[in-house]
Amino acid sequence: MMKNLSNTNYKNKIVFIFVIVFILLSNNIKAKTKSNSNNNKIQVFFFFSTTCPLCKYFTKELNQINELYGTKTKMTIVFPGKYKVKEIKKYNATFDINMNFHIDSKLKMSQKLNATVTPQVIVTRNDTILYSGLINNSYLNIVNLNVNKAENYLANALDTIIVLNKKIINCKTEPIGCLIKKIILF
Repeated sequence: MMKNLSNTNYKNKIVFIFVIVFILLSNNIKAKTKSNSNNNKIQVFFFFSTTCPLCKYFTKELNQINELYGTKTKMTIVFPGKYKVKEIKKYNATFDINMNFHIDSKLKMSQKLNATVTPQVIVTRNDTILYSGLINNSYLNIVNLNVNKAENYLANALDTIIVLNKKIINCKTEPIGCLIKKIILF
């Protein structure tokens, strides 16, 4: 009888250890999966200026893109230069923009992502640039070139990445706009 009892205790200890290891491994896998899903999130950075006429022109498209893709991506408006939070909030309220924003006062993000003008959009995943350039080419209507059908570069890029889950073939367009001034630090 004593032999059976110690054998049962041994089996119970093995089962207990197995359950503990299983729980620890399960939690570790869940944590890694959650971490990886956050890292795989597509990020869209809109480089904007409060004084650039093209940025003001593109606020409608910005809001439409945010409405269509905002839940599937992390969208941020980056304001390169010396801005005050109050100024950005007023600009966003004026143009009915409801997105996160970042003031890039030392141009670190602009330099990291090679942003050169406003407006410019840069799409990344895991710190890899997937698309960089124009939102679309509708700005040509401003200079009376009457583009009948705008090329929606950003929407096409996001559809390719998110909907089709494919790599973008034309991953760069030449952005046109107001130059991001380099800040000279002494």
